[in-house]
Amino acid sequence: MLRLISYTLLYLLGVSLLSSVLAWGLASFVDFEFHKIFSRLLLLLIAISLVPLWRMNALSAEMIGFGGFSWRRLGASIAFSIAMLLPLMLLFVVSGFRIWDTRVELFSAEFAQQLLLIGIGAILVGLFEETLFRGFLQRLIGDRIGVSKAIWLLSLCYAMVHFLRPSEPTDAEIGLFTGLGVLANAFAGVFSFMEEITSFATLIVVGVILGFTRERLGLWVAIGLHAGWVMGIRTFKELTSRDIVNPFAEWTGSYDDFIGPLALFWLAFGFVLFRLYQHYVQNLQVGSR
Repeated sequence: MLRLISYTLLYLLGVSLLSSVLAWGLASFVDFEFHKIFSRLLLLLIAISLVPLWRMNALSAEMIGFGGFSWRRLGASIAFSIAMLLPLMLLFVVSGFRIWDTRVELFSAEFAQQLLLIGIGAILVGLFEETLFRGFLQRLIGDRIGVSKAIWLLSLCYAMVHFLRPSEPTDAEIGLFTGLGVLANAFAGVFSFMEEITSFATLIVVGVILGFTRERLGLWVAIGLHAGWVMGIRTFKELTSRDIVNPFAEWTGSYDDFIGPLALFWLAFGFVLFRLYQHYVQNLQVGSR
């Protein structure tokens, strides 16, 4: 196992180095912050390299979870995850924490384009992150330490990754290996989650829900749930603006003005109900034999 982990880490280091070199080459041609160029190149190359990475670890596409694809099932899981968020959204609006943005023209071509970009981005985020965390890593680590332990471990890592916040180098500092420095700075600041512990805990619960969903219902359902959450939250934030003096703000984290104590309670409550339902169904199946 240590050898596999070592090879995987070396592989990812090589991808990071290549991303740094490519970002350095593009920095003078693209009017975009260097750390954003680097981070998007890194995500793109990791996504491209997932196939050889899992084959290097003797895993197939079916073992990762790509078998049994269904557009209907994917769409249903996206719709279900958005429906899960609706009570929170309604409470945010009723409480006055978020106010409808009257500047948004719902039936304009600009808003339709924005929704399209949100939808595409959400599906890509769900596809990439679930393939990496719940597909590749959960299968690889779960085979060694057990699925339940792997789910909790990866949920912790998944939550921490969301707090990577790279710093922007100056033009004079940009070189071949600047991207590696940006990545190192991002990891150095990952412990900022201690300042937003409820948002961090919410992301852990999200990871656990997605991990068990992948095991019970398949990877594509986990991808749909993830994409739906991203799509719902981003669309809601496009339609509304935050009231910064509203006392209800204490019930949301400062991470993204959405996930926090209230979202943590709601998702944890839903997860407990889901697990109780699973145990109920299993007991019925055992009793019928």
